[in-house]
Amino acid sequence: MKPTFDCHNMTYSEVEDKFENWILLNSKNLPADVITGNSQKMREIVKKYLDKYDFKYVVSFNNQGLLNVLS
Repeated sequence: MKPTFDCHNMTYSEVEDKFENWILLNSKNLPADVITGNSQKMREIVKKYLDKYDFKYVVSFNNQGLLNVLS
C-alpha cells in the first residue's frame, strides 16, 4: 500500500511540525500520496518541504488536493 499523508483535520502548524519528518521517513517507500484538500496554503506548506529535499511530485490530474510524490 502506498504511504499517504492526510492533512485533513490538521492545522497549518501541525502540518509544519509533522510533514517534514514524515516525508523523510518515507523517502525510501515512494511513490506516496499527500492529501492537502482545497487549501492553497496547505499545498504551499507541503511543496516547501518537497522542494527543500528535491522530491519530484505532481498534482493529481483529477484532484487538485492530491499530490503524488514520485521520487
